[in-house]
Amino acid sequence: MGISTEKIEKEILKRSLEEFNRTNSPPRGFEDLPEIPAERYINAEFNDLEKEAIWNKCWLYAAHTDQLKSPGDYILWKDAGVPIIIVRSEDDEIRAFYNTCRHRGSSVVRENSGNTTRFVCQYHSWAYDLSGKLDFVPDSRDWKSLDKSCKNLIPVRCELWGNLIFINQNIEAMALKENLGVVDKILGQFQLEKIRYVGKRSWEVNSNWKVCQDAFMEVYHLNTVHPDTVSQLLDHKGAVMVLLLNGHSIMTTPNRSKLSADGLKVDESGGSDASNAYGSGDSQGKSGTPLEIETVTELARNNNLSFNFFPNIVTPLNPSGFPFLQFWPVTLNTCRMDVHWFSPNWGEGELPNKKAWKERMDLFDEILLEDTLNIPWIQKSLESPGFKGVPLNYQERRIYYTHQEIDKVIGDKSIPEKCKVEPVLDKFVENWS
Repeated sequence: MGISTEKIEKEILKRSLEEFNRTNSPPRGFEDLPEIPAERYINAEFNDLEKEAIWNKCWLYAAHTDQLKSPGDYILWKDAGVPIIIVRSEDDEIRAFYNTCRHRGSSVVRENSGNTTRFVCQYHSWAYDLSGKLDFVPDSRDWKSLDKSCKNLIPVRCELWGNLIFINQNIEAMALKENLGVVDKILGQFQLEKIRYVGKRSWEVNSNWKVCQDAFMEVYHLNTVHPDTVSQLLDHKGAVMVLLLNGHSIMTTPNRSKLSADGLKVDESGGSDASNAYGSGDSQGKSGTPLEIETVTELARNNNLSFNFFPNIVTPLNPSGFPFLQFWPVTLNTCRMDVHWFSPNWGEGELPNKKAWKERMDLFDEILLEDTLNIPWIQKSLESPGFKGVPLNYQERRIYYTHQEIDKVIGDKSIPEKCKVEPVLDKFVENWS
């Protein structure tokens, strides 16, 4: 049965109080972390190792079931660098296949999304049904013994977490929910099987993907980068970081009991621009009342509850809806940040109150802009001969843990010495289940 969600939340709240009361060095037993080598952000060989191990062998969020509402609906997913078809088949199952005809290797899908009854190669018209089965070959008389059952589309691991679709090209990977472990239990309160898809916005950032993601895994920077926005909403002195198995982690940051209005517009209910961006009842249902996931507990209502789903998702959760921030490498020193937005279930029909959602997303973009203006400068500094390594403090340990897990997935023997991080955080990983 394992630990209950209630016990987990009590433990986090206890640690938050301890953080507020802590006046000196980190807790007993926590030593200064080794520096993260700057080479990890600028080394082409290490970047290639990440491509092989991380993007080809880890569970990656790909889509929401709202994007595949009817049998025959498909999307062409290319974020991991390999074109993959994700389709709702005639039996209502969601499946994934490599977008590669088994004849001469041409693609069977060229549009980014659509609806079809079969996939037809545009080279020689080999055709496949929605379950990937090869069911038509022109001029089949020209083969003496073609076994069509051996030439079906090659499937890709595809599993659901509620309404969220994840892809993994590693056929030997553990099941998605097994990989998530206690994360799945904690997020049960958010009813992922009912959440709805609002939309996506994307940012092109001139940095290595890890530089960009690192910026969203600590709150040490709030007073400097977000003095008039997020810092007015959250109190980083009470932040708690929890390291979980398989590279996942939690960060909770308490909401300030009384928000300062300096530099902020405050509405009649006392909410700020920053609080509206993270979610404060501005996403309304058809009746005009705020949409909320009623089962969400007090921890997520009184704190910014942020998860890192290894390898590339950061999400600040909120009962009125939330974003997934997802980080993708484009080149060694450029990346893309996708921001996927999800809403509580609004029932039938289109998304209600689109104007309120646009305003909320626009406000969140303003906060992201404060971060992304700084990130390219960091990348340039990392590329300088004057910078050798990244020293991280106790608050920033989630960053180190993610890098440690990257090395674990790649395999120590494959990594150049100048790029390695020492696995020093294992004893701080919670064995919650």
